Amino acid sequence: MNSRSVLPLVLLATTLLVRAADDYKLGPDSMPQEGLSRGTVTKDHWLSKIFPGTERDYWIYVPAQYDSSKPACVMVFPDGGGYVNTNG
Repeated sequence: MNSRSVLPLVLLATTLLVRAADDYKLGPDSMPQEGLSRGTVTKDHWLSKIFPGTERDYWIYVPAQYDSSKPACVMVFPDGGGYVNTNG
């Protein structure tokens, strides 16, 4: 297969992937639900002391049922500000 026949296939695959990403709909479990406890989200800003000019906003979610006397799981989303927007 030569490069001329591969390029259209790559462009088609890329177009389909981008289109599929736009069509994604959140399921009901991904949306806020009445009657469930809600935790708190706090936003902060980090400024690197090692890499000049490197800054990031970050958010911390603490579930309502969090108990500081027990171990807790942690999930990290680098540059994940979109995850805190409940309107999508």
